[in-house]
Amino acid sequence: MRALAPNRSRSGFTLLEVIVVLALMAILTGVLAPSATALINSKARRLTQGELEELGRAALEHFRDVQSLPSAPAQLWASSAPGWAGPYLTGTLDDPISGGNGYAVDAWSRPYTFQVVVDRLTLRSNGKDGIAGNADDLALTVDATPLRREETLRRLAIVNQAILHYNAVHLATNPLPPNWPTIHARLVSTGYLPPGAGLSVDGWGAPFVPDPAGSMPVVEVTSGSL
Repeated sequence: MRALAPNRSRSGFTLLEVIVVLALMAILTGVLAPSATALINSKARRLTQGELEELGRAALEHFRDVQSLPSAPAQLWASSAPGWAGPYLTGTLDDPISGGNGYAVDAWSRPYTFQVVVDRLTLRSNGKDGIAGNADDLALTVDATPLRREETLRRLAIVNQAILHYNAVHLATNPLPPNWPTIHARLVSTGYLPPGAGLSVDGWGAPFVPDPAGSMPVVEVTSGSL
C-alpha cells in the first residue's frame, strides 16, 4: 500500500485572487472618491460662508469706530486709523498652506477679496475652482448706510440737547442765528458742546441745518441726509 502524503496547510494567495482583490479596491475607490471629494468641498463651502459672515460683522464694527469700511482683511486686526479699536477678529491660527492669517483666506487657502463701493462692502471667495466671476463663487455684501443713520441720530440728539440747554439760559439775550457754523461755534465757546469737528457734521460728513430753515431763534437742527 502507498503511504499517504502529509497534509500541508495552504498559505498565500493565488495570482487570480490578488487580481480580484485589486479590481474590487479599484471599483470601491472609483465609487467612494467622488463622494469623499464632494463631501470635502461641501464642508469647505460651509466653512467659507461662515467665515464671510464673521468678516462682514467685523467690517461693520470697524465702520462704527473708524467711519469707513475696510478695504482688506488685514485692517480688521491691525490698523493705525483714528478711532480704530480692534482687533475685530481674534482666535484664528495662521493658515498652514498660505502662512497668513486664517481669516485672510478661504477654506481652499485662497485670499478673500474686499471691494468697497460707497457704503457697500462685498467680500468674495473664488470658491473651489479659484476662478472669479462664475457660479462657484461665494460672496457677501454688507451695507454701512444704517450705521451712518444711527451715528447721525446719535449726534443730533447731543446737539439738540445742547441747543435746548443754551436756549434755556441765553434765548432772551443772545438767540441762536439760523446759521449752523455760527450755532456750532457758539455752543462750543459757551461750553454746551465739546471742541472739535466731531459734532459739526452728520454721519455722512454733511453739516447740520436749522429746522425749520431760516427760522429764528433756532430751537433744533436736523440732517439733510436723513
